Amino acid sequence: MDLRHLRYFVAVAEELHFGRAAERLHMAQPPLSQQIRQLEAELGVELLHRTTRRVALTEAGRVYLDLARGILADVDRAAHQARLVASGAVGHLSLGCVGSATYSLLPNLSRRLSVELPGVDFSFRGDMLGPDQVEALRGGTIDVALLRPRWPTAPSSCTRCAGTGCSSPCRCTTAWPGADGCVPRTSRERI
Repeated sequence: MDLRHLRYFVAVAEELHFGRAAERLHMAQPPLSQQIRQLEAELGVELLHRTTRRVALTEAGRVYLDLARGILADVDRAAHQARLVASGAVGHLSLGCVGSATYSLLPNLSRRLSVELPGVDFSFRGDMLGPDQVEALRGGTIDVALLRPRWPTAPSSCTRCAGTGCSSPCRCTTAWPGADGCVPRTSRERI
C-alpha cells in the first residue's frame, strides 16, 4: 500500500462516485476502480459497497476514511515542516556573545529575530569572551558568534580579511561555521 492508494480512496469516499473522483484526480475511471479493488484486496476488507446506481461506504470504509485523512494530513504536514527546516524558517539557533551585549545588543536582536524568524527558537549565551566564542563555534556548541569589533586575537582563518591589506586587529564582528570567514561590521545590519 502506498499514499497514492490512500489519496484515491479518500477521493472516492468523499465523492461517492468513481467518475467524479477520477475527474478530481485527473485520471480515467477504470484505473481508479482497479486501484480501489487492489486496496481492498490488500486490506482483505470491503471499503465501498457498490451498486450500478451508487457507491456507499461500509462501516470499515468509514473508519478507514477517517484514518486515511489523518495519515495524509500528517504526511502533508511532515513535508511542509521539512521544507521549512531546509529553508531555515524553523529550527534552533544558538548565539554566543560577550556579557555587555546582553544589555546593548541582545534585547533588540532578540525582538527582531522573533519577528523575522518566528519559527526559529533562539538561545543566547551572554557570558562568552571572543576566544571562547571561537572555540564554541569550532566545537559546535553555538551556531553564531557575536564578536567585539576590535578583537585583537581574531582567528587567522578569517579569509575575508586575508590579503586585503586589512591591518590587525581584525574588524570582523560576526562569525559562523561554514561562512567565508567573519562577516565585516558593515554587513552586521543585514544579519
